[in-house]
Formats: sequence, structure tokens, C-alpha cells
Amino acid sequence: MVSNLFADHDLVVYGGTSAGVTAAVQMAREGKSAVLIEPSRYVGGLTSGGLGRTDSGNKRVIGGMSREFYQRLHKHYSNDASWKNQRKEDYPGYSAKADAIWGFEPKVAEIVFREMLSEAGVEVVYDERLNREAGVEKSEGKIVSIAMESGRIFKGKVFMDATYEGDLMAAAGVTYHVGRESNSKYDETLNGVQTRRARSHQFMDGVDGYVKKGDPSSGLLPGIMAGGPGKEGEGDRKVQAYCFRMCLTDDPQNRVAFPKPEGYDPMRYELYLRYIEAGWRAVWGNHQPMPNRKTDTNNHGGFSTDNIGMNWDYPEATYERRAEIIKEHEVYQKGLFWFLCNDSRVPEDLRENISNWGLAKDEFTDNGNWPHQLYIREARRMVSDYVNSELDCFRKRETPESIGMGSYNMDSHNVQRYVDEKGNVKNEGDVQVSPGGPYQISYRAIRPKREECQNLLVPVCLSSSHIAYGSIRMEPVFMVLGQSAAVAASIAIDDGIAVQDVPYGKLKPRLESLKQVLEYTGPTRTPNITLVDSEELAGIVVDDLDAGFSGFDEQSRSTRPFVDEGYRHDGNKDGKKQVARFVPDLPKDAKYEVRVIYPAYTNRAKEVPVTIKLEGKVLEVTTLDQTQSGLTGGLGVLVGEFELKKGKSTVVEISNEGAKGYVVVDAVQFIPVKEEPQKGEFYALFNGEDLEGWWGCGTEDPAKWMALPEVDLAAKKRKSLEDIAKHWKVEDGVIVNDGKGLYLTTERNYADFELRLEYKHGKNADSGIYLRGIPQVQIWDIKRKHADAHKGSGGLWNNRVGSKGRDPMIIADKPVGQWNKILIRMIGNKVTVILNDKIVVKEAPLQNYFNKGGPLPEKGPIQLQTHGAEISWRNIEIREL
Repeated sequence: MVSNLFADHDLVVYGGTSAGVTAAVQMAREGKSAVLIEPSRYVGGLTSGGLGRTDSGNKRVIGGMSREFYQRLHKHYSNDASWKNQRKEDYPGYSAKADAIWGFEPKVAEIVFREMLSEAGVEVVYDERLNREAGVEKSEGKIVSIAMESGRIFKGKVFMDATYEGDLMAAAGVTYHVGRESNSKYDETLNGVQTRRARSHQFMDGVDGYVKKGDPSSGLLPGIMAGGPGKEGEGDRKVQAYCFRMCLTDDPQNRVAFPKPEGYDPMRYELYLRYIEAGWRAVWGNHQPMPNRKTDTNNHGGFSTDNIGMNWDYPEATYERRAEIIKEHEVYQKGLFWFLCNDSRVPEDLRENISNWGLAKDEFTDNGNWPHQLYIREARRMVSDYVNSELDCFRKRETPESIGMGSYNMDSHNVQRYVDEKGNVKNEGDVQVSPGGPYQISYRAIRPKREECQNLLVPVCLSSSHIAYGSIRMEPVFMVLGQSAAVAASIAIDDGIAVQDVPYGKLKPRLESLKQVLEYTGPTRTPNITLVDSEELAGIVVDDLDAGFSGFDEQSRSTRPFVDEGYRHDGNKDGKKQVARFVPDLPKDAKYEVRVIYPAYTNRAKEVPVTIKLEGKVLEVTTLDQTQSGLTGGLGVLVGEFELKKGKSTVVEISNEGAKGYVVVDAVQFIPVKEEPQKGEFYALFNGEDLEGWWGCGTEDPAKWMALPEVDLAAKKRKSLEDIAKHWKVEDGVIVNDGKGLYLTTERNYADFELRLEYKHGKNADSGIYLRGIPQVQIWDIKRKHADAHKGSGGLWNNRVGSKGRDPMIIADKPVGQWNKILIRMIGNKVTVILNDKIVVKEAPLQNYFNKGGPLPEKGPIQLQTHGAEISWRNIEIREL
């Protein structure tokens, strides 16, 4: 018989993670009853399950009980008796002067957690799993009780889901998300499919993924997913990879050899062999030292401990299916190290190196020395009234009701593995971008929507986008959020209110009294997602992310400026010829400037070979001095001007052959050479095919946007094209607007000119042509019952009523639906308009709409106005006078 079948508590915490521990302890310290229910036999989650090297970011924002935990660890390691396999003076992570220690043994972390729970008098219930199908009883918007699979029931006033999976949250009917949102969902840049940023933990080119090399019909090697990665920036339901954080040692007295798992399949590691053949050796790249000659060993490289793509169904899977996934991860990871130590095909030096390590004999002693917690980096994430996103991490908006801070990189591990169009194995999903400093996490993100549940708090699977969660998901932050959630729960209980109604004016001072850090006033920096965005550069830019390589395997971000996510270099290996090939997809036959972009530095080679080829024929061979600047004013180093052809027939090759010093490759820029029009000659503003040379702008003072910094104006123009694409199109040599959206605006600005074009409109039309960005030569449906439409088109409608040119001298409009021909001459501020071969305005001064009585700008764009009805334009030509 189950004892204590029905239990009443102030706070019921489901999930004995680090957040669950701090929440339960805080509630007990509040003088209230708390029960901590843990499905396993352990508390502390990943903190006591192998993640001994705390991913923390800026440690100054780790406060409250979270910092207390690390201070308790420091006290433990200040005792000489705690050092059995190493002197504390030899461990670089320990300082007697520090108040905390950030590297620790898993078993010590669990001891500290259990001590904290015991001291607070928290009831801890082990080996009880939630009945996910029918275990949550709700009444009037609140959880009344939760039932375990054993039949045991826990009643409470407030409930908390502190699991990594969000099982209680989901069973309570709270909205959640699994996978990656699209970038457009929350106005982000780092969410969704991320092939361009997937540089770290990536395969070099030349690693073949087919069972029979070079033969797609032979099938894919294990661990590679069929199909491509998906469209850049779009969402999916795929989840970043999981692994076990292994606690290893090279101490012979405390080392257990890597075991051969039941179900070991060497074919699972065939891809790793090819990775080794391509030159990979850095198995221990993320092998962090812990006290007593132990490590926290994490994923590193294109093929490592992350079991990529094998966890996508884990978040919502049954307990039984989750157990299978966890076991598969264990077999995979144990098998990987058995393979590396024992397979004769692995180079001997690598086998010997890895065989010096093994599992720590005194860790996880009741689980075969293997970690008891799989690293569930991300599972379900609640969707509440407020979603912490990239905007909060970058501090681009004010985050309401801060209950703690994060600061670590927005860090997503790889999500999937595939074969690209060039036949190379690639991983996708890795993102590692610093927020530039600490940021706030909102209380609104740990409580559900009111209509879904009024007495539930969720500090782990909180309301966050995928990429923001990549930073929030650090164990110290979970502890901060768990404690803050418990304080909020205590206030809700005391005041008899829903968790949504907890007044921040009462919550904030309580948290501050507990030394939670809610604001940060120290130095921050403006985060650079990319130093130079290729989309902001002129012309067609081919980044190294899109180039082909023989060599140039080394990747870096150390020297700035660089384009997009970094650059490659040859490792200063002048004995091995390495070649990078940049192939643009040119839109038309034309003359192009070819410019090479690279981050210059004093250790670079001074004679870097560059070859330009067209259809296999060499057009130019030259060299670049990479100690000199490779990017000035948005332009790379000019190689020359070449007549190139549409499509992918052009190749720019950069080599290290004969070069002395580092050779770097970053991007190549192809800029169409514009033939400057001759004064007095008409030339087309519209090419009849697309809207090249135009952008979108509304009724805005051109003097203001012309004064913007170049980068800001470029961003404004680029953003406007999204609106232009919605409302403007080209059909059979005609520009058609649906009557909505921004005005079509010339990239080029004009002083004195003659403009001629044809337009056609439908019923109730109301449009116009802005001159130098100033409104406007009017276009009407003259039967429209509005303003002075009956007086005809062509007048300078924004001139003062009664002034010269305000109204056309005669009506020259053709019937609705027919093409009208108009010629506009502008010299100084004087405008003449000839409509359908009749003069309707003659040398009338155009008045400045934005600066009444002031002069006109000397130069400005031509703009085609939108105003509620469809209008078409064609044969748009201009000559400058």
C-alpha cells in the first residue's frame, strides 16, 4: 500500500532539476510546505549529471540561491580532504580568494543539493512519474491535484513544472512549442534553419556520406538524413542534438576503460572514419578539467558525442519511447569511444591518446559510472503572453518584470546532418552568437496564459523562442528562475491570487532582498551578429560559406572586418596547394567589377594568387597583398573589370601556391559596371523586366533620409523591398501597382531633367509623380467626386490653392483604361507638364511640401505614388539637363 496517498502542500514541484531544488528550498525558507517530486533516484538534473563545467556567461549576474550553490561548492573544495586525486593548487579553476567555484565533480554537486533540501526540511519523493494521460485535475482554471502512475496524488495551492520536458505543463493543457520557429515569427535573425551559420562543429569539404563513396544509389551512411536541410530561416519541429556530458579521468587509479555496449555496430562510425581520413584529430576539443583529475567532456567537431537527429520525437514521446531514445544515445556514445580505442582502422596515435582516458570510477557508481542524466538541451517550450526572444537577448526592447538575467551565447547545437548539392556531408543548426552582455528574463515568461492555468509556474520549459532558449537554458539561470518562481508562488498564496496577478511591485523587492540580480549596469557591447552583412554590400557577393574548396579547412573570426560568419585560411601551410573557388550566379551578360574581400593583417601573405576564368578560359592572373586593407567603404580590392556572362560560367580562384604567410579567403564581389548616361540623352529608368534600380519610400522629407548614415539608409532600402514585392509587379514590360504600399522610388537622385512615361489607371484613380522626392504632379480619374479631380491631371496639386501650376490650364486626360503620355521638364524649381501632347502646366514653381516657403532640394528621386486604385506604368525614360 502506498503511504501518504493524498498529500497537501503549499507548493508541489514536479522535477528535481537544479531549478526544482532551488524552488522547493526557497518555498521552505518562506515558511511554507513544499514537496519535490522526481521521476528518477537523483536530484540536480544535469548539474549533478555530468555538466560540471558551468556554462554561465557573466558570473556577476548569477545571484541568490544559484550563487549560494556555487559558494557551497567552493567551501567544499577549500577543504584539503576534498582533494584525493589532485592538489587543489594544481587545479586552475580553484582560487582561495574567490567566493565561488564553477567547476566541480557531479557527485559533489548532488551532495550539496541534498544538503540544501535536507536543511530546509523539504520532502523529496523519488521514483514517481506523472500520469500524463489523466493525472492532472483542474477546477476553475487551477490545478487541484496531480496523480502519479503509482496512484499517489499530490494536492497543492501552487504547482511548478521544473522538468526539462515540460510534462506537467503539457498535461495541464498549457500551450507549448516544439522545434524551431521561423525568423519571421518573432522578428528574429538566428532562428529556424541555419545552414549559413553552421560553421562550428562542422565537417570539412570532401567527406563523402554514401555507403559506397560517390554512389548516391548505395544509400546514406547511418546518422545522415535524406533530403536537404530546408529553407534558410524557416521553422520546423526538429530539435537540437542531445548527448551525455561524460565525466572522464586519466588517473590510472580511478579510471575505468570505455565499455563495449551491447548492440555495438561499427557501421555507425563509418562516417567518423572518413572524417579522420579527411584530417580530423581534435577529439578532445571540449575536454574541460574538473577537480581531482576529472573532466566534463562535451561534443566537439562535426562527428562527436552529439547524436544528431536521433531525438526529434523525444519531447512529446511516451515514457517508453523516451527510454528507448536515451538507451540509443548511450549505446551510440559508448560505442563511439569503444570504436576510437579499439578499431584497428583508427590511426594508432589517436587510439593511444584516447585510451589514456576512461570513465571515473568514483562517479555514478550505481549506474556503471555512466551519467544518469541525458542532456535534454531543449524539449517543449511554453507559449505565454510574453515570449522571451532574440530581441530581449540583444536588448533591442525593454523586457518587463525582470526576475533574473542570462548572458551566455545564444547557443544551438546541430539539428540535422545531410549531404549537400556538392556531395559533402554537412551538419545544420549550430549557432553561437554572443548577446553582447547580460539581458533580462521576464516573469511573464514563466507563467502560462491566465485562461490556461492560474496556479502553475514553469521556470525551465519557459516561454521562449528557440534561439533565446539557447542562451537561457544554462543551469545557473534555471536555478535563478526556480527561486524567483517560488517567491512569486509564495506571494500568490499569501494574497490568494492567481500567479498572473502577482504584483511586480511586491515581487521585485523580495527578489532583491534575496540578492537576485535583476538589472545590470556594467559594461556591454553592441552585439555583432555579423561584422559585415553580405546583403548590405554592393553587387553580387559570394561568401566563403558558398564557395568550393580544396583545402582552406581552417575557419576563424579573429580578425575584423569579415563578411557574414567568418572566413577561412590555409594555416600558413605553404607546402600544400590549397584553392578556393567562388562561382557567382550572374543575372545578365554585362561588364562587372571583380573585387576580393579579406580581413587584412600583418601575418598575411603579400602575393596571393587570384585567377579569373570564364567558361574555363583564363581572363586574368594577378596577386593581392593581404597585409593591406581588403574592405574599404563596402568595397573589396579591385581585381579588374571583365565582360562576364549570365549564369554560373565565371570562376574566381584564390590559391596559396607560392605564397609566404597566411592566405585568407572571405568573399568575392561582382558589381555591374554602370555606364554613366550622357547629358541630353534619354535613357530608361525601367528595364522592362524587373524593378532593378528602384526601392520603396512613402511621403517622407528626402532631406531626412538622405542624411542617414550609409549603413542605415541601405537597411531602410533593403527593408522597403519587402513591401514593394507585395504591391508592385512587372507584367509584359509594364509595371503594375495594386493601389497600396510604398511608392516606387529611383535609386538615383536627379537635379534638372526631362521625364517621360506612360500611365494607365482604373476608376477612382488618385496618384501622382513626385519630383526630387517632393509631391507632386497629380494624376486623377477626372470623374472622381473628390477635391479638384474634375480639373484634370498634371497640376502641381500640393502647391497652395490659387498659386501658379496648382491646377492644370486645360483637361488633357484620356478616358479611364487608356494609356496617357506625359512629359515633365524640371529646371531649378520650375516645372512644365505636357500631357498627351498638350501643355497643362508651364514653368510653374514647385513648392516644397516639407519646408513651406523653403527651397527645393537640389537633387532627389523620382517617385511613382500609390493611392488606393490600381495603376500601370511603362516606357519610363529620363534625360538629365
